[in-house]
Amino acid sequence: MLVTLLGAVFLRGFREAIGLAVFLVTVYLMLNLVTIGVGFYQILNNPIVVANWQTALFARHSNPLLMLGVAALLFPKLALGLSGFETGVAVMPLVQGSSSDTPGQPKGRIYNTHKLLTTAAVIMSFFLITSSFVTTLLIPGPEFQYGGAANGRALAYLAHLYLGNAFGNVYDLSTIAILWFAGASAMAGLLNIVPRYLPRYGMAPNWARATRPLVLVYIAIAFAVTILFRANVEAQGGAYATGVLILMSSAAFAVTLSARHHR
Repeated sequence: MLVTLLGAVFLRGFREAIGLAVFLVTVYLMLNLVTIGVGFYQILNNPIVVANWQTALFARHSNPLLMLGVAALLFPKLALGLSGFETGVAVMPLVQGSSSDTPGQPKGRIYNTHKLLTTAAVIMSFFLITSSFVTTLLIPGPEFQYGGAANGRALAYLAHLYLGNAFGNVYDLSTIAILWFAGASAMAGLLNIVPRYLPRYGMAPNWARATRPLVLVYIAIAFAVTILFRANVEAQGGAYATGVLILMSSAAFAVTLSARHHR
């Protein structure tokens, strides 16, 4: 039902989809900010949790190098938190430039895109670091394991624990909405790139220039992925993180070759 609604929103219009995305993201970030703020308040009132965490950490990983090695193995999971950057670059042609921009030198658009990505990086880094900090210190380790109350929903666990079920339920609904509309960022990027570039280079049929048929194709793919992975977020997470890492790594490699060529 949610995938169908996502397709309906994009069939209605691109501007309407972006407007809804802005609303959902704003509400979600505000709820996260409140939850994380309450988490820090609890830590300040109970500083012993910091000492307990350090003791447990060095008891399990006494060698700092081993600790870094484990962290490196877990790093690919952070790709899920970095996945907004590739779509931010993909929608660059939609960023407003300056009146002096030319097709060959769109300096204003490039500058504004830098501001867009910098703002996204600051927001994402802030929430990734602070949420990791409060959830690690305030949630017992067993609750993170499979079947635990915090497995896959650590901040929701804190929201219910410290702010009550009423706020926690609102947070849960907001999380469902943001996960549902996370596909909108990829959809926006694809709907911008494919009609604009792929048919021109013979990489897609001419009907791909039309937005609405593409929406139907992407929604059909979304249904197939959802069914194949049995709508399991964790099962899809590994495939998604792998795709994001490959995309960003190959893009970095391509930019490196381009920079060397221009020098």
